[in-house]
Amino acid sequence: MGQCLETERRTFNRVMRWDASVPPELVERMWCDPQGLLAGGTRLQHKPSCTVVRIDDPAGPWVWKHHVGGGLRRLRRAATACSPARKAWIDGWFLHEAGVPTPRPRAVLERRVGPFKTSSYFLADYVPGRSLYRLLRYEWPSEAVVRELAQQTAAIWQRLDELGVCHNDFKTENLLVDPQGKVWLIDVDRMLRFPRRDQMRQRQARDAADLLHERNWRRNPGGGDFSPRDFEDAGGA
Repeated sequence: MGQCLETERRTFNRVMRWDASVPPELVERMWCDPQGLLAGGTRLQHKPSCTVVRIDDPAGPWVWKHHVGGGLRRLRRAATACSPARKAWIDGWFLHEAGVPTPRPRAVLERRVGPFKTSSYFLADYVPGRSLYRLLRYEWPSEAVVRELAQQTAAIWQRLDELGVCHNDFKTENLLVDPQGKVWLIDVDRMLRFPRRDQMRQRQARDAADLLHERNWRRNPGGGDFSPRDFEDAGGA
């Protein structure tokens, strides 16, 4: 895993940090026209709080995520707190360096009005694939494939536990399976770190309930079934 050679640029209303391996042309586009990058990308997700697109750049595909500042109460809180994109940058690098399979963070841009962070943008590597939720509900994985996915998911869970981390949204929609069958953890901007393991158990139990809820799993006669016992046998909660 490579170290992040971080570079920074700032003005009175903007600050950007990026991995020095990001192409200079893309750095300039992020700095000068972040919304143009968003509008020109292929939409992957859109919610009131954020929009996620894929950028097809000559250097390769990237994920560009825009977080909206929100209402007055959220802006007040944002005067002192990390923006969602900055948090994703910090926590993404923490997980990446700890060996958790998560897309590598590449850049973060924050826009401000005075002390308030009005919006933020996050750049990461693009990992092709489909969510574990979609794979299990709409495709026909064999029992052996399902078992392998369960083992990889349990290994991610175990590593988070060792690190004292709760993803805080650990559901099958946030587990990406690439074309080689590797499971990746995505959307880390809600992640929480706990100094003591006993403090994290309640949040961890909620994550486990989200993962193992029956809505995630489809029983089909041609393939395998994933069940809580599969996850537990593979070393999970």
